[in-house]
Amino acid sequence: MPKAVIIGATSGIGRSLAHVLAENGYVIGVTGRRTELLESLKEEISGSVFIKTMDLTNPENARHLLQELYDEMEGFDLIILNAGVGSRNKHYEWKPEAYTINVNVVGFVALANLSYQLFKKQGHGHIAGVSSIAAHLSDGRSTSYSASKTFMSNYLKGLDYKSHWDQDNIDITCIEPGFIDTPMVKGQRGMFWIISADKAAQLIFKAMRKKKRHVYVPGRWRIIVWLFHLIPDSLFRQAGRLSRKFR
Repeated sequence: MPKAVIIGATSGIGRSLAHVLAENGYVIGVTGRRTELLESLKEEISGSVFIKTMDLTNPENARHLLQELYDEMEGFDLIILNAGVGSRNKHYEWKPEAYTINVNVVGFVALANLSYQLFKKQGHGHIAGVSSIAAHLSDGRSTSYSASKTFMSNYLKGLDYKSHWDQDNIDITCIEPGFIDTPMVKGQRGMFWIISADKAAQLIFKAMRKKKRHVYVPGRWRIIVWLFHLIPDSLFRQAGRLSRKFR
């Protein structure tokens, strides 16, 4: 049976992906900060589930726990790096910025690095990272979040090149969702094309099964990204000022 690990599975896309993978015959490992939510997820799934409480703000401990999970599962074929945080830091305070970078950049790289090493040793593997459309659409209200997702998308692209050039037989998938109905977007205005976490999980699973290197979720976001890159910077700056004036 195929085996997969989901980093950040307590809610949203990660939790929905756990159900989708289990329904498709995977043995799964799930991680998150809240043990009670991992336990409840395990009860919801009829198949084999391994759980590990993990906090990415402690990257060395997170690496140790991922190694433990790898050993307990006797290896795995797929890891989905889904854990991430973000907030609109209106007053540009330091602590929210530092927390976002620690989780979305340092924590992500810590586990991506270990996963790559484990897969290289076993001779195969698939790393999928859940980035965001925000990697392309920074709006000045959540600067660290957008920057962290830009980093993540480019890091995954680099790993893809590395695996290809070094012939390491490791597939890399960069996933960039648009607006997903999860706790992270609650209370935010101006959402459009929003889809459920369950729908997003189904689309992500299909893309991973095809070993796609890059995928927008849903695919129509490709059009928005293309249009966004055509907007002159001066026009975007002016539009941002006007939107703040009329809020």
